[in-house]
Amino acid sequence: MTSQHSVGRNGGGETLEDGIRSVLRRAQGNLSEQIHHCEESVRQSPANSIVIAGLAGYFLHILPIGALITGVLRLLTALLRPAMFLYAGAKLIDLVRTSSPSAKTDAH
Repeated sequence: MTSQHSVGRNGGGETLEDGIRSVLRRAQGNLSEQIHHCEESVRQSPANSIVIAGLAGYFLHILPIGALITGVLRLLTALLRPAMFLYAGAKLIDLVRTSSPSAKTDAH
């Protein structure tokens, strides 16, 4: 069952892929707004921004937060390859199911 069939639809009538795209578009819009807001804050008070950036750098250097972030990023990059492999396998199965002759006869 692919995400294009009615079984893969959520209550709103959109496919799973459409839902994911919608969430990603909203997240991108929110991120763009936050970046714009941050840029405006830096333009309004650059000295304050320099002090905050310096303090953040100091705490990242002193506290083990930098090591934790590095560990999480290493874990994510290690898991990326198997996740992409599984995603490609799922897409291949969907492709085979939608292009097989039995799937076309079942649809009628």
